Amino acid sequence: MSDFLFVINPATGEFIQEIKIDDSVAVATKASQARKAQPAWAARPLSARIDLLARFKDLLVQQVDRLAATLTTETGKPITQAKNEILAIPQRIDFFTQNAARLIALTWCTPSPQMQPLKTPPSKKSLPMIRWV
Repeated sequence: MSDFLFVINPATGEFIQEIKIDDSVAVATKASQARKAQPAWAARPLSARIDLLARFKDLLVQQVDRLAATLTTETGKPITQAKNEILAIPQRIDFFTQNAARLIALTWCTPSPQMQPLKTPPSKKSLPMIRWV
C-alpha cells in the first residue's frame, strides 16, 4: 500500500498533487483533537456558531468558480455540475441555521438498558433511510 494518495486529472491524466495518507496514529490524534475542541465549540452561544456557518456559506458562494474549477479538475465532473453541487450547500446551511434552536432542543433518544448496539452492519437496503433518520 502506498503512503500517498495521488490526485490525477481524469480528463488529461495530469498529476495534480499527492496527499499523505493518515495512519491509525494520525487518525487517533485528529479524533482526540476534535474531541478536545468540541466542548469549546458547544460552549459558544448558538448565535456565534450560526454566524460562523453563515460566513462559511458566504465564502462558498464567493469562491464558487474557483471551487468548481478544482472539483472539475480533480473529478472530471462537468463545470456546471460542479457549481450546482457547491451551490446546493448554502441551502442546507440555511435550513440548519434557521432551525438550529428547534433541532438542538429535540430529544432524539433517551438511552435505556434495553438498547443494544448493532451486532451486524445495516443492510444495503436500509442505508438510504438511515441518513435521513
